[in-house]
Amino acid sequence: MSSDNGLRQTDKEWYTLIDESPSLSTKSKTSYKKQLRVVERECEVDGPHGISTILSNPDRYGPMLESKIADNSLRTYLGVIVSLFKRGEEGMFFRRSDGSIAELQGKWSELLQLSSKRYNRRIDSNEPNEREVEGHATLAEWKDVFEKAYKESPTSQETLILGLHALVMPPLRGGDLGRVRMGYTEEGNCIYRNPNDSDSTILLIRDHKTTKSHGALERKLTGFIVTVLRQSAASMPREWLFVTQGGGPYSDSGFSSWKSSVFADAFGRPVTSNSLRHAYISGMDRQNQSVAEASNIAQMMGHGLYTQRRYVHLNRG
Repeated sequence: MSSDNGLRQTDKEWYTLIDESPSLSTKSKTSYKKQLRVVERECEVDGPHGISTILSNPDRYGPMLESKIADNSLRTYLGVIVSLFKRGEEGMFFRRSDGSIAELQGKWSELLQLSSKRYNRRIDSNEPNEREVEGHATLAEWKDVFEKAYKESPTSQETLILGLHALVMPPLRGGDLGRVRMGYTEEGNCIYRNPNDSDSTILLIRDHKTTKSHGALERKLTGFIVTVLRQSAASMPREWLFVTQGGGPYSDSGFSSWKSSVFADAFGRPVTSNSLRHAYISGMDRQNQSVAEASNIAQMMGHGLYTQRRYVHLNRG
């Protein structure tokens, strides 16, 4: 670690700065700390001053991260790194205007801008990356793997998560189903019987990535998915939609890992909730779709029309 740039903070101090930041949400604080642990692992740095070591050496660790992480993820990690300079100033460890600090922040910011430009060029051309190509699955394939799972294990949580992806449209984000309470609640995410229609169920996602800009996301579940849900709940009564072996809710990372393993087993390749969202949007008949219809779907998916258009993967084959 450089000794003349003011970055002598321990990892514990950096994490405390994140936890105490007045400008970060609780979810962002958890996400930032998780991403920093990935950064340290990919940079092969450990010890009590690992984060400061990385921050102090953008010329060394910037290229290392670029060689290991794709731009769609890299820009997120670099964004967290750049944000640490604001955290350090909030904690009165340094001023970002200090010469050596400003130089380091400038270098990391430039790496972030370059990564974002590369990512945006690919997204604006609507071209999937290699991982997205490998993990692509059609809506028909989603229904096929769900139907197979239902025949083998109709009441399992694995079958239910596949069903909620295959049968509930537009698709939600990957983490939206991780902490959903069974039964209506005044706050948080919940799933409950529709009081106005006993044959349907309401899935209400109040806490998600774009809650502040798009509000709660609601899905009215009807048809066979309601049967699957009620069979699963009757077979294993529980407080949460998906639970660990101990009966409690998953952590964000735990739910992501479990869901990824379910999809990998079902498809035999790295299919994701996000790839389903790409497939859904790419398959829409945009030529015969009004702006109002497109806007409504975008709102239900928790993003704007521009983001929705960038989700389209063109078939140039």
